[in-house]
Amino acid sequence: MDKYKNLGRLIVDEKYYVPPAVDIMQFNLMSDPHEIEKGRLREVHKRRDKEIDDMKIDRMSMFTYIVSKLSKESLDEVQGDKD
Repeated sequence: MDKYKNLGRLIVDEKYYVPPAVDIMQFNLMSDPHEIEKGRLREVHKRRDKEIDDMKIDRMSMFTYIVSKLSKESLDEVQGDKD
């Protein structure tokens, strides 16, 4: 997880990490004459989407890194697994 951050949670959780959904109730959109809160909400959505996209992009790199650290015996075992 040091290298791949939340993507590395896959090792422990055995599923891909999904950042929590944005809670729009945290933003006061009803009283926002200058649309500052709306802009903040938009930025939070952008950061969440970027984190998800970055994790998708880093998947191949992480798997390549993991495979590079396997012993020959472990690699043979992984390659022989049907899944």
